[in-house]
Amino acid sequence: MTTDNDLLAKLHDFFKSHLGEALIYVFITTGGSLMPVWGGLLLYELLSINNEFWVFVDAGQFYIYSAALFTPSCYFLYRTKDPRNVIHSFIFLLSIFLLIASAILFAGISIFDVSKGSVANTSGIGLNLYFLRLSSIIIFIFSLLTAFFSQAVELKVRSGGPGASQVNESRTDDFNELSKDFDKLGVGDE
Repeated sequence: MTTDNDLLAKLHDFFKSHLGEALIYVFITTGGSLMPVWGGLLLYELLSINNEFWVFVDAGQFYIYSAALFTPSCYFLYRTKDPRNVIHSFIFLLSIFLLIASAILFAGISIFDVSKGSVANTSGIGLNLYFLRLSSIIIFIFSLLTAFFSQAVELKVRSGGPGASQVNESRTDDFNELSKDFDKLGVGDE
């Protein structure tokens, strides 16, 4: 039978692991990134303004939040690249694609949203709210998973976990190649 102390020890070990640290990173990053949403909902409730969660989704904020999570994730995934790892490469490429898609979709909402009285929308085209809500939530959930995955991989590499030596060798090779290319430029030679 597991005692409370055993459970606490296991929880403590988990949060000191790569996955636990990555979970803390995602929790803190998401909590801060979503402050306008939960803070806005709190203000709506405090001021007794009758509004709902979808007001934030319909304005495209979750595309911005997704882009804010994808950007560092793409960097971490790039830094820890291992061309032999197909899943890692797939997540990296998909993250770049969804980062670009988030930016384009948010721009589309900003430009063509009739409800905001946009001057750019003279054709009377309305937005498909079902698509907007569904895609922004799906992209946001994927951005959370990518942030978790990329941070766990980065922490594993930084601490020298399994697979870290290949990434560190790749980084060293990249650095040596850049040094040779820089030396060929003859910068600073007189």
